[in-house]
Amino acid sequence: MAERLFFSVVVPAHNEERYLGETLACLAALDYPKDRYEVLVVENGSTDATLAVARSHESAVIRALSYPCRGVSAARNRGVEAASKRGDWVLFLDADTLAAPSLLDELDRLIRGRHPDAAVGLFRVLPRSRRLLHRVLFAWGNAGRAVMHSWPYTAFAIRRDIFAAGVRSDEQRQVAEDVALVHAAQRHGPTFYMWTRSVSTSTRRFDQVGWLRMIALWIRIMPLSDRAQRRFSYDVVR
Repeated sequence: MAERLFFSVVVPAHNEERYLGETLACLAALDYPKDRYEVLVVENGSTDATLAVARSHESAVIRALSYPCRGVSAARNRGVEAASKRGDWVLFLDADTLAAPSLLDELDRLIRGRHPDAAVGLFRVLPRSRRLLHRVLFAWGNAGRAVMHSWPYTAFAIRRDIFAAGVRSDEQRQVAEDVALVHAAQRHGPTFYMWTRSVSTSTRRFDQVGWLRMIALWIRIMPLSDRAQRRFSYDVVR
């Protein structure tokens, strides 16, 4: 049997003390060989206890890093730079996103079995809510990712060697930075979509901003040029 893939899980975290502990507890409990994955939490510019929470979960597989510059792109880049050179894939997770114990095992089997040449992986994401509206909105988003192989949301994976080729998250962007990163990586190979029930996330953005305003915001942002998107900013929900 071929050796299992090595995954570097990068979790950017800015003012995430409410959510980060549960996310890291799930990652520590993954049903995957402990010598075949690592978790790098990149705290960036927090004013709450995020760094303390991250450090309290450090272990053989979890490392807490602190970087003073705010911004999810900067945090992702620092995480990739600190990741083990043994890594095969980098999995990016938001700090309020939970992984079921089987996630990396599923991902390993899917890549090695059906997508050995893939450059990018996108995931079905379930809401941590039983409200019908949330389930409908997430189903709509999941269908869009499955069909278009775009619009990553809270979780996506990129093959490790692609970063060695110069691909980086754009630190000048405050919006759609994950979309731009995925599109850059897709120039290096095909994309797969994973129909899984092992990734779930909070619905705080919809709850705090409102689902109509969230959809209207993205309808406004996505048609903009790359240059215009770099100038666009909004208050990130924490």
